[in-house]
Amino acid sequence: MTGSPKLKKSYVDGLYGQVHLLTAGHEDLSEPPLYLLHATAYSGRTFSPMIEKLADSRKVYAPDTPGYGGSDRPAQLPDLGGYASAFIDLVSRTVASAASPVDVLGYHTGVFIALEAAAQRPDLFRSIILIGVPHYTGAEREERRAVLAHQTELTEDFEQFRDRWNYFIRDRTQGLSLTRAFECFVDELRAYPNQWWSHEALFTFDTEACLKQVDCPVLILNPDSPLSEPSRSAAQDIKNVELLELPSLSGAIFDLGTDLIYEKVEEFLTRISG
Repeated sequence: MTGSPKLKKSYVDGLYGQVHLLTAGHEDLSEPPLYLLHATAYSGRTFSPMIEKLADSRKVYAPDTPGYGGSDRPAQLPDLGGYASAFIDLVSRTVASAASPVDVLGYHTGVFIALEAAAQRPDLFRSIILIGVPHYTGAEREERRAVLAHQTELTEDFEQFRDRWNYFIRDRTQGLSLTRAFECFVDELRAYPNQWWSHEALFTFDTEACLKQVDCPVLILNPDSPLSEPSRSAAQDIKNVELLELPSLSGAIFDLGTDLIYEKVEEFLTRISG
């Protein structure tokens, strides 16, 4: 179907205040809605290059996780179950009951928000697509926690942002525009100094148990990244899973690999629709 509306911004009430989301498509399209859950410490605009393409046959929602992007920050750090409950609440507020269950794509920390939501409410989710599964174990788990969940404090010294500026701007992935790189930098600034919160929730969460609880069809898209091996390890614990290696993709995958990711997501969703 063509002629879906352009990308729109909106707010809805949520468990932790208002939730900002990007949407495209119509409620009455043929396929169940698709929700896109971003990585920390970014926002739903991570997925903006492909939202409108996906919306040709379904309503697409790309919410900002509570405390990130334009969504209100919780009063205190939620656990992973709290983030999942907030996502379930968002689904209940945004989707017509007749269209349930829905599909969800999770990226990095969005992976386990999606999986835990499906574990809490298996009736609400038809399928899950995962990219970059942060299923760390052993010493690597604590090493990554020390880096990603490092607590920060806001000071008057600009040098606190120097390393992140270099990461996002000076050392950005080849081919990624300066404008898009700057948007990612701004996303992290908006969450500062609490940008580490959902990473901390992830590292205090039993990821192995969660992987084993999910029953719906799961597709893992596996680009070339530091999370390639954790994603393969995670696939061993999921009951109904397909692991698809995408070694040609690396770096800013949604900006530079838009067409390939869209193709694989669309193929999977079409297949499970029968």
